[in-house]
Amino acid sequence: MLRQAQHDGLLTIHLITFLMREIGIFLLLAGLIAMVAPFLLPSNFRFPLLDWMNNWGPTAAWLIKGGISLLGLALWLRYRSRD
Repeated sequence: MLRQAQHDGLLTIHLITFLMREIGIFLLLAGLIAMVAPFLLPSNFRFPLLDWMNNWGPTAAWLIKGGISLLGLALWLRYRSRD
């Protein structure tokens, strides 16, 4: 019974590590895409998910995009596989 509990705990830790790494990759890519999209898309293209950041002005929008990217990078680096 004790071995099963230890195995379940280890499995849970691996699952959490996997999920945090995947969330980190997603946030990193989302932040990078949000930074690059205004330069690649036509100026009349409106993407509502990105528009809310621009409500506070360009400086705050860049800080949000950079913060999302840095958070994603930090999660990915913290929980990446070290095999």
